[in-house]
Amino acid sequence: MPAAAANALAELTQKGLPVVFAASRPAALCEGGPLPAALAACPVVAPADLPAAIRDAGVAAPVLEPQNDRLRL
Repeated sequence: MPAAAANALAELTQKGLPVVFAASRPAALCEGGPLPAALAACPVVAPADLPAAIRDAGVAAPVLEPQNDRLRL
């Protein structure tokens, strides 16, 4: 995972927003080095269980703004 993405996700967790990984957690940063510690506590769920995990986290209808063609909701 790119360091910029990992750091942004870690910042989201620190603000109380849920971050859930589907299938597996990235092993490390693309640039080398470990993921931020905040991401180690994020749950990993099977892709089929992702919608339920997001609902359980209190996200009723996720919306990505601005739109991004690299992320799927």
